[in-house]
Amino acid sequence: MSNEVSYRVHGTTDDTDTCEVCGKVELRSVIMLAVIEAGEETGELIYAGSACAARKLAKRGKRVTASRVRDASAAAARVMVRAQEFADEMAPLAFNAYLKANWTYAQNFGVQAARDSYDELQNEIKAIRSGDIVNTRFARMLPEL
Repeated sequence: MSNEVSYRVHGTTDDTDTCEVCGKVELRSVIMLAVIEAGEETGELIYAGSACAARKLAKRGKRVTASRVRDASAAAARVMVRAQEFADEMAPLAFNAYLKANWTYAQNFGVQAARDSYDELQNEIKAIRSGDIVNTRFARMLPEL
């Protein structure tokens, strides 16, 4: 099993204007890169300018341009909007309403399993609301370069 580190575009942020890779400051927009080790996202984010992000995303001779990174970050932002819409829709559901909607699940796997499923949903909503979709169902929608 390889311990090779790779990255995935997670979106852009205006919260910082500094590239963590090269130290350049006063960037208009910073790309967030999710760190992937051994095929699993670690939850760690690296903040980089588009040129440094392109270098981090380049794989074995495959060239990635800053323009493609900016396009991918725009696509990731659209995924984040979809995730926020999902969170807004799912958050108001009460536990009983969730159980009712998933009655078959509760019948087949038990009430505790349905409760665990609800707790996972709540954790997912909490992560989305905090701006992190790395470990949610939306992570697989993030663009690959």
